[in-house]
Amino acid sequence: MSIAFKEWAIICEALGAGVQSIILRKGGIHEGREGFSFNLKSEVDRGELAQSAGRECHSSDFAVSIDTPQSSSCHRVSASCASSSPPTSEIRFKHGEFYLFPTLFHEQIARTRLPAGTRIPAGREGEIGIGQWARVEWTATITELERAMGIGGYHVWNEEVVRERFEYDEAPGLHLAFLRVYRCEPGWGFPDEGRYGGCRSWVNIPDGPEGMELVPTVGDEEHARRSGELRAALGLEG
Repeated sequence: MSIAFKEWAIICEALGAGVQSIILRKGGIHEGREGFSFNLKSEVDRGELAQSAGRECHSSDFAVSIDTPQSSSCHRVSASCASSSPPTSEIRFKHGEFYLFPTLFHEQIARTRLPAGTRIPAGREGEIGIGQWARVEWTATITELERAMGIGGYHVWNEEVVRERFEYDEAPGLHLAFLRVYRCEPGWGFPDEGRYGGCRSWVNIPDGPEGMELVPTVGDEEHARRSGELRAALGLEG
């Protein structure tokens, strides 16, 4: 079995086309009181303690915490090669590598900044189609709305969605993951089942086909430029 992250189909398409390289999330109703998080919780002694693996930024004019795993220099790799490069032992994520699992609802386009006539990608009826795989390169927790609204150029969600996600629940904020996204060649699919439903972010899916290759959606130079500009926009070091 493999792990997959549930995201709007139109966002999966944007990630797979190289239009954006980030995920913004607050959390589903099945993810507990702490909401959604990319950080791994590991067992320590007899209990579970959240691992504060990254460094905390304490600037007076912003509030963002960041974790940075070891980056990869792969260009065109097989699925087995890609999944053999986990984050460093010091930096842990709940799931640092995953497929993108497309979800469908008719209002997706209206909740993005894409043109009204944009078509939602549609697979075969009764089947889930997988076409992208991603590796988390760094994450940040944004706790100021101004910061969250100021990165609109790095994704296709509209301002209403960003504001709703930021203000949802009693603890304002957003989790951001900067990804290196790959196209699955060939793409593949499997039957849709009830166990994939519900308001949860992570699901287990069948493994991809043997021999599948993963091709980066953007080149190294563009990827590095996006990472640097986004970190600057968030007020992060480096």
